[in-house]
Amino acid sequence: FFFFFSMGVLMLVSVSLPLVSRSRCQPIRCAFPPATAWESSPHEPRERGDLESFRRALDSLRALRTEDRPSPSLARKLSPRGRGGNSCQEPSFRRLFTHRTWEQYTGQPTAMRWVQTLTTWGRSTIFRAVVPCVASAVGWATIFLVLHSRSRLWSASRGGLLKVTPVGLTLQGTAIGLLLVFRTNNSYQRLAEARALWGKAIYLVRELMQGVSTVLDTRRGERLPPSAASVQLGRYCAAFGWVLKARLREGDEVADVLGAVLPAAEAEWLASRRNVPVELIGCMRRTVYAEYERGRVPAHVHYKLEDDLRQLDLVVGGCERLFASPIPPTMSRHVVRSLALWLLTLPVVLVGQLSPPLVLFYVAATSYIYVGIEELGVQVEQPFDILPMFQMAHVIASSAEDALVAQAE
Repeated sequence: FFFFFSMGVLMLVSVSLPLVSRSRCQPIRCAFPPATAWESSPHEPRERGDLESFRRALDSLRALRTEDRPSPSLARKLSPRGRGGNSCQEPSFRRLFTHRTWEQYTGQPTAMRWVQTLTTWGRSTIFRAVVPCVASAVGWATIFLVLHSRSRLWSASRGGLLKVTPVGLTLQGTAIGLLLVFRTNNSYQRLAEARALWGKAIYLVRELMQGVSTVLDTRRGERLPPSAASVQLGRYCAAFGWVLKARLREGDEVADVLGAVLPAAEAEWLASRRNVPVELIGCMRRTVYAEYERGRVPAHVHYKLEDDLRQLDLVVGGCERLFASPIPPTMSRHVVRSLALWLLTLPVVLVGQLSPPLVLFYVAATSYIYVGIEELGVQVEQPFDILPMFQMAHVIASSAEDALVAQAE
């Protein structure tokens, strides 16, 4: 046994030694070329971009977009004078906050904040949205009070036949409260995700422009004037926020924006595409790859820029998913129907325990609270109606400009 074992080991060693020696002689292949290879590699002469023309294009773009117009669905919920809860006098989620906005929102004394909130109650979009439902509930309670006063079914003084207990209403209220909380939480999660996607788009545009400007417009630590490719990419990035906003909000146009920052032929071609944001990312990708083919962008930098563009494409896909896939409508309809049944039986329970004026008051207050919570979920379920996309699109365009201007200074 020992003899055969020794012979097997010797045969195994004799076979493996040539393989090991051959593998040691092979050079290690790197995924990216070393920096010295990039610095010594020849590349085509860079073409200088027209920065002043780019800045004039952005001024034209800002002149076209001076006022944020709400979507038609949101405009119907605002007052005709535009003095709703989302007006410019009050802090709102429809605008990006500044130090002054935070001071106005939470910097006031508590008593003043309460007084201001209560005195502007009538301008609330929630208040105006739920007034018809509250009025209907109060109207039904009034009818029931009249029927109760003339009927022997509930009147204890006349030997009423029906005895009503609040236990059933309490159990129903607990279940309806859970439904409302679940639906409202889902709506606010959609809003938070949409805001995070737009924040990521701002970050990626900054990362992309700074990366391209650094690698194309810097040589041995010295800043050079922006190249034609950097300026072209800046034009695409400046238009990206506006075309994404138009993709997600009804009533927005992209032809004028594209015509302001891009050549007429290219702007017309992009405006005719089915999905303009995706086509714009494709233009960015082709611009970056062209510079990589000319030898102006190292392989590892091109990989990083390509990853930024891929993430920007994922941002567009995430926004389209949120826009096209709402909370299941069956859940929303079940909440509304359950809440209607609960409000229908509310005066039946209260009428034997409270005076008629108090019954009407509690029906109005309870219906306002519950229907208002349901309306809160409805208003934020479509997050792109209330997101400050107007300001964020301006931020994206300004970020592209800042990267080029900082490189030129």
